[in-house]
Amino acid sequence: MAKIRETVQRENEVIQEAFDEVQSLVNQYQTINKKNTGIDSIESSGEVSRMKLALVRRINGLFQVTKGPVDMVFNHFENVSHSGAVRALLEIGVFQQIPTGNGSKSATELAAELGVDKKLLVRLMRLATTLGPFKEVAFEEYAHTPYSEAYLRVELRRVIQVELRRYAVPELRLCDFFQKNGWTTPTSTTNNPYTFAHHIGGKDMWDHMKTLPEREKTFNEAMAAQCRESSWIVGIFPFEKELSKIGTDDDTPLVVDIGGRIGHDMRQIKKLCPSIKGRMILEDGPEIIAEVGDLPPGIEKIGYCFFTPQPVKGALFYTIRRCLHNWSDETCITILKIIAAAMIPNKSRLVIGEIVLPDTDSAIETSWLDLAMMVLGGMERTKSQWISLLDASGLELRQIHTSPGTANAAIEAWLK
Repeated sequence: MAKIRETVQRENEVIQEAFDEVQSLVNQYQTINKKNTGIDSIESSGEVSRMKLALVRRINGLFQVTKGPVDMVFNHFENVSHSGAVRALLEIGVFQQIPTGNGSKSATELAAELGVDKKLLVRLMRLATTLGPFKEVAFEEYAHTPYSEAYLRVELRRVIQVELRRYAVPELRLCDFFQKNGWTTPTSTTNNPYTFAHHIGGKDMWDHMKTLPEREKTFNEAMAAQCRESSWIVGIFPFEKELSKIGTDDDTPLVVDIGGRIGHDMRQIKKLCPSIKGRMILEDGPEIIAEVGDLPPGIEKIGYCFFTPQPVKGALFYTIRRCLHNWSDETCITILKIIAAAMIPNKSRLVIGEIVLPDTDSAIETSWLDLAMMVLGGMERTKSQWISLLDASGLELRQIHTSPGTANAAIEAWLK
């Protein structure tokens, strides 16, 4: 059906308006990026991050008005199909098989080398070249781009392998879960979208993983990689400044890192405070601690489950990062009460490294992370939700230390 002149004119005006907004923000982003070049500070990176986020939102707006409302409905199919294709290509080994730099490989070569059906490979690569991350340089001939080479980083590859399986399948069946269980927030560890989609009734996600050793190994590798890449709590909270105010000796428990996995945060804190006397203790499950290599002098490691009494009493700081979002409020209160029981009034404090959701205008990353946590019966939380959670645990919020341009935060709490 032919479009009438007024409709075409209005479409063009809307697209031009969106384009002009993008162009304006591009100019602002370039100016801010240039101004902050060579400056290594949270404030500097936050300013760049805020402008980048604003630019991405405007670009997404331009994308939507250009496609139009109807095509945007069908965009759901593009996204799901694209993620499925990329995940399959990762498993096949295509990312590692295509040479980096200026090289390329044909579908015939890839199929023979990887032992897969050529027709299948070509069909998967159609999406992975149309929407990225690869490029098609000739008929059935493929090459890397900077976006596909990013997947060569082990930590990114592991995260995609784990998280698409863990979250994407349950998220696509959210409506089925809620139709069966009622439209209420899931809080159970054994009856939630994950257990429903993966048919593991009676087990929680953690017990289910233990029955699949290879998946559990991949999961642990992904989590270890995330710890290395996202140790932002140390940059946000002034550990060195606060510890230097307190008189300590060699026996003083300085910092207890609960659920600290491979100890990346603890290593950084120790590096910041090399001359401060006292003990630093890394805690995680015995199976995780067994995999931790040698730690710097002054850092101890203890196999520990945070549902059991805290073995280190009266530490100056207890830290727990990216753990509580996995759990419901009720379970978090149990964990926090156990920590509170080990704290000394007016001496000990708890630093929680988590996202603090804004009350309005949430970024896409924090929004999808909250949905991912909901799959397990957990959640990301707003400031008011954190205050309520701490209050119910015998703690009070003193300060939220933030990272400009992100929702990452270090939540400082003391005993009431």
